[in-house]
Amino acid sequence: MNECTTIDTPFCLYDADRNKDMKSFKGPGVLVCSIDNMPTQLPRESTDFFGNLLYPYALDIIRSDAKKPLDEHNFSPAVHGAIIASNGKLTPNFEYIQELRQLNQRSKHKADNREQQSKTV
Repeated sequence: MNECTTIDTPFCLYDADRNKDMKSFKGPGVLVCSIDNMPTQLPRESTDFFGNLLYPYALDIIRSDAKKPLDEHNFSPAVHGAIIASNGKLTPNFEYIQELRQLNQRSKHKADNREQQSKTV
């Protein structure tokens, strides 16, 4: 994808084989909605609803000390399970992200090599 979609044109068709996105629903590819400012487009009611759901966990978050190890906190299970990183490391629930990063990096190298080979005359 070269750019995000917009509220006025929320979808595009992305063809990964050609690395092209088109403002069309016809042809090969995956339909993508990538509006970068979507949260700012939500109505107040949605914000209030989300805030009301988040509020019970706010004290856990506010009272936390980011310098302490995660295991030393007494977070509720919901807050503990939602923490992605602590003290510069991925938490156990999210360690899979590092593997995804490595796979992505290897794929990028393969794609770069193919691109260089196709440009060689």
